[in-house]
Amino acid sequence: ITITIVVAILVTGCWPHPARAQVAPSVPALEPSTARDLEGKVVREIRIAQGLRPSTVDIVRRNLASRQGMPFHHATLVEDRRRLDALRLFSAIEIKPVAAGDGVVLEVDVKETLRLLPYVALSVTDENGLSAGPAFRGINLLGRGSLTSGTLQFGGMTVVGARVTRPTITPGAWALDVGAGYRSRRNELFDFNDEISTAIAARAGWNWTDRVQVGGRAEFVWFDTGSSDIALSPDGTDHLPAVGLSATYNSLDSLSNPRVGWFGSVDIGRQFGDADS
Repeated sequence: ITITIVVAILVTGCWPHPARAQVAPSVPALEPSTARDLEGKVVREIRIAQGLRPSTVDIVRRNLASRQGMPFHHATLVEDRRRLDALRLFSAIEIKPVAAGDGVVLEVDVKETLRLLPYVALSVTDENGLSAGPAFRGINLLGRGSLTSGTLQFGGMTVVGARVTRPTITPGAWALDVGAGYRSRRNELFDFNDEISTAIAARAGWNWTDRVQVGGRAEFVWFDTGSSDIALSPDGTDHLPAVGLSATYNSLDSLSNPRVGWFGSVDIGRQFGDADS
């Protein structure tokens, strides 16, 4: 049984800048139901909310399915929201089509999620009792659309971990997930010497379409149990590298709050070293 408690400590300066200039629409906004009336008209301009970092504006524009000079379609507008939601960078997303003469202007307004959240991570387990230490979560800290996290815990066990991810479903883009972790503890439940484990893992997926992603993974796990009686290897140290390939189909309307759609994944892996599976 594992109980994890997170105590958030907000720090001055972590909040997004409150001053966000609003884009003044050139014409009155249409009711959402009239968006279909603009079907087929040319997108004359895509306006992204002011007050965002230039790098964030580039990320938004790069992940939109709508393009200036191309016909407006309601289905493309839905896909725009879906792609921006999959980035996990924004707490609110609003895309509003506005009639402009014989064309359409798309007004894109997004609110960035808290960029940096420091907190105290507490873990309680039957085997090792209480462990605690500083941790953080970062969202788009470097302006490249990545999510970062890290933790350092002491007490019943020593834990050091870091992870960087870049989720995306935009066709032609790579989704990345890289992490590393170290853990040292005494296994009280099974009563054996200190166990040290180190894990490094990387996963990359290429979005073939806005529904299909193909990719691969590689990982290396090293266990030092200090005893050959409970290890796979004679010296008590196990090395477990693994590689794999995956294919994923994802038609969910939203990754953060799905209501309709399908998700399925096939993963083929090979583990070798001191194990064989």
